[in-house]
Amino acid sequence: MEVHSKLSAMGIRSELDESPSTIGYKIREAETKKVPYMAICGKREEESSAVSVRRHGGVELGLFGVDELGRIIQSEGKGNSHV
Repeated sequence: MEVHSKLSAMGIRSELDESPSTIGYKIREAETKKVPYMAICGKREEESSAVSVRRHGGVELGLFGVDELGRIIQSEGKGNSHV
């Protein structure tokens, strides 16, 4: 929930999926909706204060801090009006 709040505060459109579905199902759903970035937070990520980031198309980008992820998304958005 903290990730969603921070990204929203940075002006980045964000959705939080708190459904009881499995992570795999949530990833598949995001892929079918063509969500550009997925920030996945589990216990491991929570302990390291980071999020696991996936890009549409199944590309895993690795672990990032929320602020770093926000900067990446914002910098991509400057060159593309359809982010």
